[in-house]
Amino acid sequence: RRPNYHTKLKWDNSLNIANTNRVRAFFKEILLLCRAKVALNGGNLAATQITWFAPLSFSTYQRNLYQREWDTLFQDVFKTTNSMPCMVESTAPYYYLTRRNIVTLGPGENAAFIDIGGGTTNVLLYADRKPVLSTSFRLAGYDLWGDGGAEVGGAKDIGLVMFGGGGVM
Repeated sequence: RRPNYHTKLKWDNSLNIANTNRVRAFFKEILLLCRAKVALNGGNLAATQITWFAPLSFSTYQRNLYQREWDTLFQDVFKTTNSMPCMVESTAPYYYLTRRNIVTLGPGENAAFIDIGGGTTNVLLYADRKPVLSTSFRLAGYDLWGDGGAEVGGAKDIGLVMFGGGGVM
């Protein structure tokens, strides 16, 4: 007998009620775990701030859709009127590495951060400690290392190799 759960939970904006409910349940579980962690560490639930990260490839519609979902659940779980700020997920490595002095950019120095996800690759370029260029494209992990051709039901030309019925061509 197969388990009654779904894997490969992805950002979904189809408004399919089953998918929406799965995403909502996942978000709520994450927030419940965060609330428990704050409470266990003696934190102030009312003062808790959580930032969520969205893919660079999100449209304004997608970002607003998920912003409403996160805010509604955050306010319910943490009993607050605050909302959850959103940042582009590609910015996370820059802030993490610079705050820990792992990467220190001096005047005139640049850094590129490349985030290869499953479906998209995001590139963020920083110059003088400010983001100056960002782009996202649909050439990523599934295309490079997965069975990308089978997932789209046939050949998929990604410009570097062609996936098709006979394997990589």
